Parts: sequence; structure tokens; C-alpha cells
Amino acid sequence: MYGMLLESIQHYLKEIYGEEVWNKIRSLAGVENRVFVTHHRYSDDLFLKLADGAVEVVGKQNGWKKKDFMKFFGNCFVKFFSNYGYDRIVRVTGRNLGAFLNSIDNIHEQMRFGYPKMESPSFYCEDETSSGLSLHYLSKRKGFKYYVIGQIEQVVREFFPMEIEITVIGHQQTAHNSHVIYRLNFDNQSSKPFIPKALSPPGKTIPKWLSLDTFFEIFPFGFVISRNMKISMAGSYILTILGDSVLGMDVCEVFALRRPKVEFTWENLQRNPVVFELISKIPTKPASSTTFCKECQSPSLKEYPKCTFMKPNCDVIDSGYHSDYKGSTCRTKTATLNGVNVHCNGVKKWNGFTSAGTETTDDENQNEVGKSYEGLANKDLVKTKNGFNCLLKSNDKTGLWRSKARWDLHTASKSSLGSSDTEGDETSAKRQRSLHLKGEMKYISSWGKVLFVCSPLISDLDEMVELGLYMSDLGIYDRSQEMVLSGIKPLPQLEYARDQLIDKSAKLEENLRKLEEERQRSDELLYSMLPRPVADRLKNGAKPINTCEYFESVTVLFSYLDGFIKLCSSVDAMEVVTIVNKMFITFDNLSEKYDVYKFETLGDAVYMAVSGAPVRKVRHAEPMAAMALAMMDSMTMFLKDITKHTLTLSIGMHSGSTAAGIVGQKMPQYCLFGDTVNIAARLRTTSLPMRIHISDSCDACLKGTEFQTEFRGYIPLKGLKEEMKTHWLIGRKDEILKEQRS
Repeated sequence: MYGMLLESIQHYLKEIYGEEVWNKIRSLAGVENRVFVTHHRYSDDLFLKLADGAVEVVGKQNGWKKKDFMKFFGNCFVKFFSNYGYDRIVRVTGRNLGAFLNSIDNIHEQMRFGYPKMESPSFYCEDETSSGLSLHYLSKRKGFKYYVIGQIEQVVREFFPMEIEITVIGHQQTAHNSHVIYRLNFDNQSSKPFIPKALSPPGKTIPKWLSLDTFFEIFPFGFVISRNMKISMAGSYILTILGDSVLGMDVCEVFALRRPKVEFTWENLQRNPVVFELISKIPTKPASSTTFCKECQSPSLKEYPKCTFMKPNCDVIDSGYHSDYKGSTCRTKTATLNGVNVHCNGVKKWNGFTSAGTETTDDENQNEVGKSYEGLANKDLVKTKNGFNCLLKSNDKTGLWRSKARWDLHTASKSSLGSSDTEGDETSAKRQRSLHLKGEMKYISSWGKVLFVCSPLISDLDEMVELGLYMSDLGIYDRSQEMVLSGIKPLPQLEYARDQLIDKSAKLEENLRKLEEERQRSDELLYSMLPRPVADRLKNGAKPINTCEYFESVTVLFSYLDGFIKLCSSVDAMEVVTIVNKMFITFDNLSEKYDVYKFETLGDAVYMAVSGAPVRKVRHAEPMAAMALAMMDSMTMFLKDITKHTLTLSIGMHSGSTAAGIVGQKMPQYCLFGDTVNIAARLRTTSLPMRIHISDSCDACLKGTEFQTEFRGYIPLKGLKEEMKTHWLIGRKDEILKEQRS
């Protein structure tokens, strides 16, 4: 939730109980914030924690429980938001309390521009009578049942002075949302609609019904949604821009619901009295797709009704249909539906078709059109073969209807007729836009369908051209023409552009996060192959040969699993791999623990490590000695668990100078050069099982430390002319003393 809600609590608790009490409540609630930022988002838990803290500090003083403080918090918010001017919005939202309660969702939707990440609850009313109504509250938040009561009570006190009684008559809570039903008892007489007689002058009556032709002529962008979420009726401009194939399609396949932030379901369409914004998902038909009569260069209708005659003397007749001026005579059929005339334009020769495909005569169609308007609930209008309106037969279940077609005039000059089709397709593809509609969903109970009364949101003249619309297509009553001519983008389009930027920003953040994860994986892989300091130098552009350095003193360790060759000949190869893998993983963990660089492992169970390179260390022998002792200890426990074969470990260590660096460009490897490496390897080969064989130089580095060594003697080593003085590393001094005492 946003900080403004928490600001209201802080303001009134401090005003009533003082700063000291507020700090106690804040401390008990575990709230570290001393100031809440209005447009910053906070955890919903803070709200409930503050209520718990208030009960603990001042609850006994006034006999309030948690639900009482939640009501109080609701009162606080309504009183507090007047500081931001929202009281003026509430004051003009509804003529009466019932109208206000029906418009709460609409207020929340309008506030999203300032609070784009607001997760507002949803409210809708049912069972409205002269004595009250039932209010449904749906939210992802839990524990706010009494907070809503406090808000409503305060709204009534400030804006609709009257007596009101609020009770909870139902509450369902799941893991993801909460649904509370309140019964509000109050004087709701003012919410009664005017009766039809009051809407007309004395002595006169207005027609009870309006023909569909007339309605969709006024709202050509509107359409009707059936209970199965199919588009069953549509205005002519919708069909012109999106194509008549949308009839019978699922509305979710044709449009995306941008506002309100709810699921695109029948229940939400039926009960949400808020502004709806839909954005087309299917491609719009470009204006340049209009065809011309090759001989007279007059525009023809694209699909409905189809032009069946294309002769030299083509013209447009008053009825709005393209026909042969000489060969056909226009006539008009008129039928009466409950006192309102419905006109059906026609030509001299045409055949009507039902949706089942059976031909009907003109008289049959005339009789169908003349039936009572109430029949439209089950027998919607459809267009016949040549584009005329008639009612479906009772055996048809599609319920599709198309309103009178309009002209699609070509936006280009006649000189552009010679351009290739490919060129036009490419241009239309580049300019293709989505149709953005804004309006209201009205549930028509006699139809059992939802009517979307809407108008398009057009930002400029270029968008009109790309959508194939004209200024005359836009209604004068909703200022659409003024907005387009002025070049001012409608607020919903600005919001939509902002939402797109937010979505792109979120996707960019997600991609950057994934990129960072992949970079970390690649770095981990690189650091497992090369020392980190050396790898960082390569990443910064250093050449591999420039990483080679001379180290005056390092300690090198070699270890070998005695009995490995015999083990390979007696067990399965995969078992050998498992044993060696577990052993090397154990050694790798020890190398990290003692900050020793694991140099390499060889297939015959040889493990090599170095201390003092590539990071120079003055006391390099001690970490290596500690690791060698830990390797012996781990092997004792490790070999008992994994195999019954007799396996031992022998280790050799030597301290001396060496050169180290990366050699090669393909499959580069960090290498050590010098006699120090060879001598350490020879000490390992002359060691004994489960013993650590060290050179005299390594022993000198361990003098005066916690490690205990003992002289072994002079041992001949391969490659050396003289015997080398060597020692055993037997352990730590304090541990040896403990063993001796015990």
C-alpha cells in the first residue's frame, strides 16, 4: 500500500495521544520509519501491526480492540485525504450514497495515474432497495474488513449526512483474496430512477424502443458481448477496422482489457460500473485496402455490402450502397417495431439468407423484421447476403448481427492507384496500430448480454489515417474531434504510454537481472578454472603472457590416493569416479577454508595445491600445513563411508621459488614452473601412507608456529645429486599435548 494511508494513521494518533504514545506504538509494531512517504509503497503488514501496537499501548485506556482501531484507521484516512484534495472528488462522485458506492472502483481507476502500482480493492452493489443495499468488497489484502466499515461511516458523516447501519453478512477468505459482504441500511429513496413519463413533456410519450440501426449509427464503435464472451453484435466501424470476422469470436481474442485491472470475465463485465478500456489484439485493416472501380474510379465497399455490378456509369445512391445506377432501382423496406420505424435498404433484385444458408423471399424477410422487438433477446439481427438486416431464424444459435456498412474512402490521391500491392502492404504493416476503445459496460437484462458503449481514443491525425478513420466517424458529443484537431493526447493514452514504458522498464530490469545471473555463472566458471586475480586481469584486457610472474617463496603440496590402481582393477569405473569426485570435492572445500589455491587434479588421484601464488603471502607454509592435516583427518572418515577397500593418502610439501602464469591461448591454463614443483612431487612419492612428508625449507618456514614436525632423515630424490634433509609434519602442538596427557 502507499504511504498516504500510513500517514493518516500517524497524523491522528499523534494528534490525539501525542508523540510519545505514537513512538511506543511504532516501536511495538516494529516500524522503523519515522516519516512515511506519500507515493512510496509499504508492506500491508505494517497496517495490522500498528493496530496491534495501538491495542497494546492505549487499548485498555479506551476499551478498544483491534477491530475498533481498524475502524478508527478508516475514519482517519477519509478525514486525511482532504489534505490532498480528494474530498472534492468524493463530493461530486455521486448524487447520493448509492451512486457513490457504485462508483468507488471508478475513483480508484482514475487515481492510478498518480499511483500506478496501486492494488486497489473492488466494490460492487447488489440487492439495492429504498432502505439500503448489499456491498461486496473483494481484495487481495486480509484483515481489512473493519477498516472498510470505518471508511464508509466517515464518508457518510462528511458527505451524505444520514443515519446508517453497517453489518457484515458474509465473509469468505482464501489463500489469495478476501470477499466480504456488508449490508448497509440507510434511506435510499433518492436512488430511485425517474419514471419514463417524467422524461417527456406533458401529454407526449417517447418511444419505448430504439432500433439497432439507429443505436449503432449513434455508437458505431459499440458492440455486444454474450454470456459465453462471444461478440454477437457490432457497430459498422468496428467491423470496418477489425474485419467482420470478429463476429462470433471470443472477445478476449479480439481485445485486451487494459482497465480496470481485473480478469476479463463475464462476471466482471456484468457487475463493474467503471470505465473500461479495451485495446485490439488483432491487426487493424489499413485504409489503403479500399478498392476502386477501374472504369469510374469511385470507391467500392470492401466487404459489406458487396458491389455486384461494376459498369461505366457507377455512382453512389442515397441509401449508402454501391450499385448499378442504371440497372437497379433502390427501394426501402419499412417495418414497425413497437412504434419505431426500422428501415431496411434494398435493391431491385436480392435474396435474403438465414444463417443456416436457406434462401428466403423478400416477404419472408419482411415478416421477420416486423416481429416484436422483444424477440431480439433470442433472435438477434444478422446481415443477409447483400448486406441487409433481418432477424435470425429460431433454429440459429450464433446470434451474430452486423450494422449498416459505411464507405471506406481511399486516403491517397488517384495518382497512387498505380503503386504496387506489395508497396502498400509494406506501408500498412509499418503503420499498423491497435484500436483503443474507452467506454462503459452496460448489462441489458432483457437480452442477457452486455453492451459496450464506447468511443475510440485517437491521439492525432496520423493515427486516424493509419486506422482508416475520418473526422466524421468521431462523435461530436464526446469531444473526440476536438482532441484530435488540437493534438492533445487523451489522458488514458498518456497512461497507456506510461504503462508501456513501465512494462518495458520491468522487462529491461528482468533481462538485466538474468544477464547478471548469467554473468555470475560465467565468472564462477572462469574463477574455477583460473585464479580470481589472474582472471580479472584477463577480463580487463591483459594478454595471457603478461600474467606470468616470479614468486620468491611459495609452498606446493602434492597428494596421492595410495591403492588407486588396484582399486580401478577391482571395481566398476563409475564407482571409481564417484570415490575420486567425493574426495576432490572435500579437498576443494578445505582449500577455500584455508585460502589455498587448488592448482590441478589428475586422473590418477593426484591433487596439487599452492600457497603464496597467485596472491603473495609472507606466511604461506602455515595455511598449507593446516590444509594437509585437515586432508588426513577428512580421509579417515571419508574412506570408511564410501568403500571397503584399503585406501590411504600420502602427501608431500616443499617451499621454494617458482614462476607462474597463463600459457597458451586456446584452453589457457595457469601453470607453475621451477624445481619447487618437481621437489614437492618427489617428496610425495617418497612419503609413507597417511604421512605428510616435508622438505627442510618447509620445516624452516614452520619453525616457531603452532605446527609440530620431526626429523625423518636424508632421503635420495630423483633428479637431485645429493640426498635431501626431510621431516614429517605430525600435527599441531596443542593437540599433541592433549593426546599425550590423555
